[in-house]
Amino acid sequence: NPTEYQPGDDTTPDPGVFAWITGQNTDVGTGDVDSGISASRSGVIDLSGHDHVRLDLNYFHGQRDAGDDPSGDYFRIDLSNDGGASFPVNLLLIGDQTTPALWLPKASRCGAPMMRSSRVLP
Repeated sequence: NPTEYQPGDDTTPDPGVFAWITGQNTDVGTGDVDSGISASRSGVIDLSGHDHVRLDLNYFHGQRDAGDDPSGDYFRIDLSNDGGASFPVNLLLIGDQTTPALWLPKASRCGAPMMRSSRVLP
């Protein structure tokens, strides 16, 4: 059930059809994550044999109403280098501001400090 602020598909070639979403709603503003937290974590990826790694991902985000929630609406993507115990590297932070709803690419080169066991937290 795609809406203006929820994709109906992911960005991978067919037959890839999976995207992590917060809810399958019938219209904009129903069952979204106002004043709440929604988190997804990748599996742990052992990068210890590599000096440098390039991380490429696509993310979908849209913010219709800025400033309408007391705690604010934020979107962030963080990296962990200790299997998920902490997330010291922030790749992306979008504050409580109006943004168009669309898929966007994000790429980052990760150096030696990230090369133990890494995990992505969108």
